[in-house]
Amino acid sequence: MRVRKFTAATMKEVLARIRREMGDNALIISTREMSGVMGRRHVEVTAAADDKPAVRVADGKPAARAADNKPAARLEKLPPPGLEEQIIKNRVLLGESLKPLKEELFGLRSIVDEMRREAGRGPDLGPLKEEMRDLKRLVSALAHGSNLAEGLRFSEPLKDLYRRLVASEVEESLAFQLIEMLDAKLAAPEKNDAAAALAGLRELICLAVATSKPVAINDGRPSTLAFVGPTGVGKTTTVAKLAARCSLQLKRRVSLITIDTYRIAAVEQLKTYARIMDLPIFVCYSPAEMREAIEQNRESALILIDTAGHSQTDEEQIADLRNYFADAPEIDVLLVLSATTKNNDLRDITSRFERIGPKKLVFTKLDETTTFGPIVNEAVRTRLPIAYFTTGQNVPDDIETASSAKLAGALLSDG
Repeated sequence: MRVRKFTAATMKEVLARIRREMGDNALIISTREMSGVMGRRHVEVTAAADDKPAVRVADGKPAARAADNKPAARLEKLPPPGLEEQIIKNRVLLGESLKPLKEELFGLRSIVDEMRREAGRGPDLGPLKEEMRDLKRLVSALAHGSNLAEGLRFSEPLKDLYRRLVASEVEESLAFQLIEMLDAKLAAPEKNDAAAALAGLRELICLAVATSKPVAINDGRPSTLAFVGPTGVGKTTTVAKLAARCSLQLKRRVSLITIDTYRIAAVEQLKTYARIMDLPIFVCYSPAEMREAIEQNRESALILIDTAGHSQTDEEQIADLRNYFADAPEIDVLLVLSATTKNNDLRDITSRFERIGPKKLVFTKLDETTTFGPIVNEAVRTRLPIAYFTTGQNVPDDIETASSAKLAGALLSDG
């Protein structure tokens, strides 16, 4: 077998050289992008071919082999040049994306070595070693393709469940972990039983996604809930739904507070709801005014606080909102998120709003999406329980206490 390296400015030029000099049966062993003189980048590809004479193409017809003078039938089965070029480009991009993960693995290995040197026998490093093995396995799986489960020894029903999770926008790493846990949980016959595998995965999702009980309505000190989140997710409507349920259905006293003084329309909307339900409402312009309003309503069973919607990128507004709840541990802050928000944006929102100290999550607009993976991703990542789901604009009907079983059913539904 002949092995050669080829370099050119573009992948297309490299492939053309390989075809011309080594024939169409050459195999691509590795590819990488390199920096040259004056910062110019070029592509280096290592290719291999049999020692037999290369099969060349002339005048659009396959040439005869020197050994047997038979037509080279394999030429007809080669993928078109554009497809092969795209596959190689994907490999290069995948290799680049794996660099941070590999660096993290090497860093962990260095930490372990240092701990061994300093501590002699040292502490129990078993858990850290296991983390390293998991990371190494993930790198290996990624290196052989972006679909983590495809290259692993999972049964077909488990692979199918993995694909369904990813199709529902569960992050690939989380989907892989769930299927790996499912594989360890199931008995051998169950791994090939689609119904048993599906039931087992539902159970795992229920364990992974925490939910909270409905708000406690007790005599004595009121339950105080504040709803924060980005603009347009439905905070004010959620407040109105809970107020209506507690006051109209449970016949308990409810007080409303709004600190959303940025938008006149928002205050008027909540005032309208308060007037219809005959509830007291307080408009507060500072943390001191809000605490005073809470104190004035100690006889209420439930106090609901509406806040202004803020972009997660506006650090000043997030800091201002944090001041309202920094010294008020009795207030349960709920982060309201839309189920229609993209994965990356959800992660950014929850990360920025962590400064305010939310204790629970609320997901709205479940009626406007068919992919429920992002809800699972954030519930697992933040480790915060989900308190409520909302499924429309109707007050007070379109709200329900969150159920992990219902979420798992929606996530894995075929329809």
